[in-house]
Amino acid sequence: MKIAVQSLTKRYGTHMALDGASFATPADAGCLVLLGPSGSGKSTLLRVLGSLLTPDAGEVALGDERLAWNEADTLRQRRENGFVFQGFNLFPHLSALENVALPLRAVHTRTDEDARRTALDTLKTAIDSLERRYVPRSTFLDKARYPQTFAGTMEELRDHHLMSYDRTYLIQTQGVRISDLESQISTLSLRLDTLTIERNKLFQDLAESKRSVAAMRETIRKLATNLQAKDRLLFAMVDSIFIPYGKDLSRVGDMQKEAISHKLEQANVVTRVYDIASDNVTFLEATQLQGKDYAAMMDQYATFSNRWKGLREKMVAVASAPTPSEPGAAPAAKPKAGMKGTSITTAPVPKPAPGSEVDSILAVWNERMQKTFWTAIQKEFTDKGIPVTSFSDARTFSESIRSYVQMAKTSGEDPSVFVNEVWKARIDKEWRDALTKDAMLGKTEYAALDKLVLHALVAGSSPELDELLSPYGVAFTELVPVTP
Repeated sequence: MKIAVQSLTKRYGTHMALDGASFATPADAGCLVLLGPSGSGKSTLLRVLGSLLTPDAGEVALGDERLAWNEADTLRQRRENGFVFQGFNLFPHLSALENVALPLRAVHTRTDEDARRTALDTLKTAIDSLERRYVPRSTFLDKARYPQTFAGTMEELRDHHLMSYDRTYLIQTQGVRISDLESQISTLSLRLDTLTIERNKLFQDLAESKRSVAAMRETIRKLATNLQAKDRLLFAMVDSIFIPYGKDLSRVGDMQKEAISHKLEQANVVTRVYDIASDNVTFLEATQLQGKDYAAMMDQYATFSNRWKGLREKMVAVASAPTPSEPGAAPAAKPKAGMKGTSITTAPVPKPAPGSEVDSILAVWNERMQKTFWTAIQKEFTDKGIPVTSFSDARTFSESIRSYVQMAKTSGEDPSVFVNEVWKARIDKEWRDALTKDAMLGKTEYAALDKLVLHALVAGSSPELDELLSPYGVAFTELVPVTP
């Protein structure tokens, strides 16, 4: 942009800062430098060009527009020009992003969201420019800033910018607005209440029903679906509460943390989490699950536990201890009378960690699930009269099976009932999905036990064994040499 100055004059009292200054710049000039000794009027001239100062006389033209020194034009010019002060003039209580965004909001009447977006783009350009300018001097800067490096400093700047960018754009990129999220929270809360009413009816039906086994299974299926739906809806509501504040809660201000805590309390989030876990405990007590049901239950427990762990970490991040003057604050320590000449000070009782009661009910859920699971598997063996030693977890189950295999081999006991009616017909078909989970036996150990049962507990002729091993694509004669 071309700048033309004609006979510009500015006086401060008796000091003449500008005395008839005149010059013109080329129209295609990209960067200009104004040189001169201290007190020669450089800052005064720049302030006039930026419409921050009115000259006593003279004319200034920016491009095709001649500056008029009335209030309306001056304000308009200030909005259209960028000006970096010699002393920076930044607010120390604001971040770099907030300093850049402030004039966009106050002067240009931009919305907070628009101002932050523009400021972020501006800062990105500034970081790129800074790197291009100083990368030729990076070796010198590395020595001057040792142990820090120029590259490390630039990377840190870009990381800070990226975190701010993520926080600002998170809601936009997900196509969500805070008002929409508030509405979504209310809707999800209502749906959760509706599911709770439905759950109560299903539990009642289950307790009172004397219908057929098929009808009972249908009630159990509906109840399990209800609990899983409540699980999903609850954590969708939790996500809606946290989304506006970004991923890094350590950078969220105290007022925002207080707002999050209020929303969590208002939505009864911790109580709802506890209720869902408690419902699953009740579900395990009121029903007799089949083998394949446990695989889904274990997945649900693992997912629920991980989600709760993430929520608890967020709750700890936003939790702030109230001051003694705040409601709910722990009372200050009070001295007690002790022996003569002494006093005893009692410390306040520490507040429990957020959601500690949820941790307790989750432990009960897992304990109850493990107990009913292994008890049901044990029953598969006892119903067929197979004298395996009792077990209560994956380790003791594996030991029990191996012990029985060894006993059968030693005694020459017929393993056909154990192999065909229990292991193949029940354990492998009904319980394999749950047993092969990493939290239980795992696939490797289950495969080892399966191989042990099929290869070691064998009796009878080779054709019978070939039929037994046919699902695995091998013949007994290929595994065990036949002695003539």
